[in-house]
Amino acid sequence: MLKNMQYTSKTKHALCEIALDLLRQEKNARHPGELFFHLPSRFKHYLAKSILSIMTNTVDTSKLETRLFINNEFVNSVSGKTFETINPATEEVICSVQEAGPEDVDKAVAAAKAAFEVGSPWRNLNGSDRRDLMLKLADLIERDRTFLEVLEAMDNGKPIGTDGRYGTSVDLH
Repeated sequence: MLKNMQYTSKTKHALCEIALDLLRQEKNARHPGELFFHLPSRFKHYLAKSILSIMTNTVDTSKLETRLFINNEFVNSVSGKTFETINPATEEVICSVQEAGPEDVDKAVAAAKAAFEVGSPWRNLNGSDRRDLMLKLADLIERDRTFLEVLEAMDNGKPIGTDGRYGTSVDLH
């Protein structure tokens, strides 16, 4: 039924916000599900799917690379500082990531400039080889699409859409 209904982008965005708010409130409710009782029935299915998506779509964060990627290698920040990234839907910590400071930015900029200097490996690559590397990157993103969608959904607190894709049509406009 819900699949055939047409919602505007604003309505879908509002429904996602309601779902997130209900998920937060549900933790404190006396009777599970009582908050859904007062909603219009046509929204209940969509909200239930959204909340289920938020609660069940997780990834094993212990395997995430959380260091900075500078000069073709993963490194810790110069300061050693990290910050927690939090799932706004559940308010749970996803992981701690290295916090780039000015020194890290300077290193990254220097590495990027060096990559384009005359005689550098990147600059010496012909167009076909660069294309092949970009296509390989695209293939890797496509291979890990589901993982990336779920991770991005966790990071932004947005549900995987009812069509199995990240977010809602709001993200496409």
